[in-house]
Amino acid sequence: MTKLSYSAKFFGIPAREKAGKIPIYCRITVNRQKAEFSLNEFVDPKKWVDGSHEVKGNPELSATLKMASLDLKKYRDQILAEGRTPTAKEIKDAYLRIEEKSIVLLDYVKTYVDEVDQLTEYSKSTWKKYSTVKRHLTEFLESKKLTE
Repeated sequence: MTKLSYSAKFFGIPAREKAGKIPIYCRITVNRQKAEFSLNEFVDPKKWVDGSHEVKGNPELSATLKMASLDLKKYRDQILAEGRTPTAKEIKDAYLRIEEKSIVLLDYVKTYVDEVDQLTEYSKSTWKKYSTVKRHLTEFLESKKLTE
């Protein structure tokens, strides 16, 4: 198994301040590859403690940050238990419950084009156009490495 470096850090972005509060973001780093996302939480900049999971005077938000950190480690450990090396994006997607929607779209397009081929109410040129769309979509998803 390859060596795995992992960290999950929370930080505020003062430039995105709204109503006197800054948004809290999470940055996951795995083997120097990064993924960031917003926690949809806001904090008074004076109460934010850089480099920790603590917010002065707000134990609920501090608990939320600690729970998020534990959840991220849990998803990392699940992927490791499967015998795979996790990526930062994979951990982020698991935490946010994001699934590969592009694969579902491709399956739908393939099924639809196959059905059109079987129907007599569509002309051959329509089927060719749909087949071209399917081919272009497949090539695009493969170029972005979004297929298995």
